[in-house]
Amino acid sequence: MSRQGLGATETLARGGVELLWLAVLLAAASATRQYNRWRTEHRARLLQLEQTRLAEQRLHISREVHDVVAHTLAVVGVHLNVAVAALDDSPEEARAALRTAISVRNQATRDLKAFVGELRDTPQQGLESVADLVAQARTAGLEVRYEPEGDLAAIPAAQALTAYRVVQEAVVNTLRHSDAGRLTIRLQATTRDLVVKVADNGSAATGFTAGHGLTGMRERVAALGGTLHIDAGRGFAVQAVLPLTAHLSGLAP
Repeated sequence: MSRQGLGATETLARGGVELLWLAVLLAAASATRQYNRWRTEHRARLLQLEQTRLAEQRLHISREVHDVVAHTLAVVGVHLNVAVAALDDSPEEARAALRTAISVRNQATRDLKAFVGELRDTPQQGLESVADLVAQARTAGLEVRYEPEGDLAAIPAAQALTAYRVVQEAVVNTLRHSDAGRLTIRLQATTRDLVVKVADNGSAATGFTAGHGLTGMRERVAALGGTLHIDAGRGFAVQAVLPLTAHLSGLAP
């Protein structure tokens, strides 16, 4: 074969290789776009399911509390008005109205205590459920490193539930707001504290504002005498320190 023929063959071969590489690159780009689209849609579905579940829980609690409190205030208010009106002319009627008001108030207190007791008796998520959050985040396309340390099984139920909620809200926040690809979750149990650290590798969160979820997280941690630090300077990071001692918040049943 002549040199000219060899040159033409080599040129055609190079062109074929270049076309092959171009086809590979186009296929890879298409696959990446499809994966990113799937990841976005899957995250949206997870968020929608979680938001629906929380909304249903809040609606149930608000209905129960509203029914008890609204009824109690209405009935007690009526009998207090009767007592005030009858105090001078009919002391016995006033006393009867006050006794009724006290009785209604006591019944409402028992109802609320029973309702809170039902909530506490309902199986609650603990630290063992963090593994489910890790699995959900991985399913959504995040690379997750989970680092449990210490005797997590010995953590009291209140601290375990709060730690779970902190991790849950942090994971949801990463899925909702961050462009992160990696997430690190650390649970460190010592004799004094349970330290919860969640951080992603997203870019700076511009215009970040704390919503109801983060406010609720802060309130949960504070109720146990703990501290919470949130950093949205680069990506999203949260650190909660929960003392492993009993703290009272609000009315005890």
